[in-house]
Amino acid sequence: MGMFDNVRLEYPLPDPEAQGLVFQTKSLDSLLDDFTVTKDGRLILHAVDFETVPEKERPNYGKPEWKHGALSQLMGSIRRVPLGDAEIPYEGDVEIHTSTGSDETGDYRWYEYVIRFEEGRVRWIMRASEVEEANELRSRGRRTLRSLLLAALARQGTRAMPPREENGMVSKISVSEASARLSEIIGEVNRGHRAIIIADEQGGEVAMIAAAELASLLEVDHLTQSPENARRLFQALANALRSNGQ
Repeated sequence: MGMFDNVRLEYPLPDPEAQGLVFQTKSLDSLLDDFTVTKDGRLILHAVDFETVPEKERPNYGKPEWKHGALSQLMGSIRRVPLGDAEIPYEGDVEIHTSTGSDETGDYRWYEYVIRFEEGRVRWIMRASEVEEANELRSRGRRTLRSLLLAALARQGTRAMPPREENGMVSKISVSEASARLSEIIGEVNRGHRAIIIADEQGGEVAMIAAAELASLLEVDHLTQSPENARRLFQALANALRSNGQ
């Protein structure tokens, strides 16, 4: 199983019955540290140091087990010394999990969540299964959104953009050609909703697209950053199109 860290949550979980449980994670340093996610979404490390416990204070000292060898004598030989709490300005996702009950008693329950931190604060907590589902939706999001919009425009008799070229409306040109025809190329990109790849002699490539197209892509990306929001957005669009007979 390897090393891990422990996480307790004051921040509300999707499943209230899991609120008081201790979770494990390998998303942090995996040094058997203890963390708390506070009600206001901060990640707190309960920092500790370790010290050697004198032999007379160890649990097996003075008992028959003490004579069984080094392993028995090592039990309880290290203890944690609290050093205080430190707020961790974490960025990214922390996956946590725990379980309750057992298969034998028929009440086994597995809990697994993903916590998204941005600028040191919780942005959302979701069940891991829902995050996987929503991330898959987000990966298809741009294609889905474009397909739905094009279908709606086609039914309204509106042409959204010129037909695709063989290479997906993308042309590739050299840096020298781009320099010589820059004004012309900008016009082509804006008029035809095309992307043009500019390649240098070392194999580096950059893409030129219309500013409006870039803004649209960035907006879709922003709106779908939250898995839950992504699912709601695309479902709402699909429902709206269906309700209009599209």
